[in-house]
Amino acid sequence: MLGRFNKGAFWILVSTVGLQGSNLLVTIFLVRFFEQTGYGEISLTVSTFALLGEIAGLGFGLTTTKYVAEHKQKNPLKASRIIGLALAFSLVLGLGATLLLLFWPQIITEPFIQEPRLNPLFRIGAPQIFFNAISGVTLGVLSGLEAFPGIGLSNLLRGILYMAAAFIGSYLFGINGAVMATTLSSGLGVFISFLFLKNNLKRFGLSIKFKGVLEEVSILRQFAVPALLSNLSVIAAVWVTNLLLVRQVAGFSELGQLNVANQWKNLLMLMPNIIAQVLLPLLSAELSGTEDSSSHKTLGLFQSITVLVIFPVGTLFMFFPDTVLFIYGQEFKNSRDVLIGSVWSVIVASAGSVLGAFVQSTGKMWIGFTTNLTYGLLLILATYLFAGAYGANAVAYGSGAAYLFINFLSLYLLRKHIAAQLVKQILAAVLLSVLLVVASLAVSNSYRFLFGIVAIVVVELILFKMVISHEVRMGVSRLFSKFLLKNGKA
Repeated sequence: MLGRFNKGAFWILVSTVGLQGSNLLVTIFLVRFFEQTGYGEISLTVSTFALLGEIAGLGFGLTTTKYVAEHKQKNPLKASRIIGLALAFSLVLGLGATLLLLFWPQIITEPFIQEPRLNPLFRIGAPQIFFNAISGVTLGVLSGLEAFPGIGLSNLLRGILYMAAAFIGSYLFGINGAVMATTLSSGLGVFISFLFLKNNLKRFGLSIKFKGVLEEVSILRQFAVPALLSNLSVIAAVWVTNLLLVRQVAGFSELGQLNVANQWKNLLMLMPNIIAQVLLPLLSAELSGTEDSSSHKTLGLFQSITVLVIFPVGTLFMFFPDTVLFIYGQEFKNSRDVLIGSVWSVIVASAGSVLGAFVQSTGKMWIGFTTNLTYGLLLILATYLFAGAYGANAVAYGSGAAYLFINFLSLYLLRKHIAAQLVKQILAAVLLSVLLVVASLAVSNSYRFLFGIVAIVVVELILFKMVISHEVRMGVSRLFSKFLLKNGKA
């Protein structure tokens, strides 16, 4: 299983770097080109399409990953019908939502955003809803087939096109061109991923079967609906907080600051996302609805790897935020606290991120929905109460506080399914995350460099002694010993 994980992780890394790397570079360009307010308008528009695309996709991304992984070998006909069911729903709902927004964008721009001038942007970006819905299914099936090279290459090519289209489109057509670039890259991503999908279906003797799909409708209740509600709880909450933020004084400027910080938040989420995306099909295939000691050991192993990477890098960002913000220009010099808060939320989330993979792989999606809904409601509440006084900081730190609560809630709901050692690891990581954010906010600029270096060293020591699993600790020790012996002989 570890060999399959390593292979999958490499290609998901290629995929994620392709998308997140391109998004980061494009964000830097858009922020400097359109400044905070213009970038805030683009961010709100694109996040709206992501929300509607998730609704149109009906949560079939995760559903196809799980069920294709389980049935691709033991029941190919069932797997083929599930793929057909997912595509049929996504095609119809995605196309319907796209046409609705194409001809009637004011249904969103007037009552919710209260900015009718954004109607042209919504018409240009409307096809993204269709593309996002179909993309979720095609990539979900590829993940279930463990066809990670297809996912990696399609997303890498999509990222390259997005960069080229964003630069050219923005220069020629302004904000409209920037949104058009997102639409074009989304469409190309679907086309390329579908080509990989056809080839990999043949490899497993599968096909896209629409005949008999109603026999598989039961998975809607069992997995797809709770998966949709689970994802929707988070995406909808983010969208609502964006709306609440833009309605404040200089709201689009605040949203611009938040989304710049979120680009680095997304970059830090590389490791948890890679582990979750690769672990879901592997655990689904291995467990098929059961739990054993090896699965708990695997979860502990990957939780340790996640925090061992996320915490030190996150500490670096939290103690040296000015270095990151420098590349965006003078307009963002006062966004330090927003960046610290966003990075802290990733660190807190990473402490218990493997619990999400466990929930999905064992089909406990209603637990996933409960935790995600709670997170969304807490985030909205924090934004509603504090956005007027603290702007983007209310969202950044509200997200971290919500993740803090969710970690405890998840551990409680899964208390009969999670090994005691993993619980201890997660609790220790959560406590360390709180100490980190307090320290990074308390230290003055005069001593920031010194405290930052010390903090990174101390964090690694605490992780090594108190947080990571025994297997990872021994593995790191062996690698370090080999390194010392090799350099000693040299």
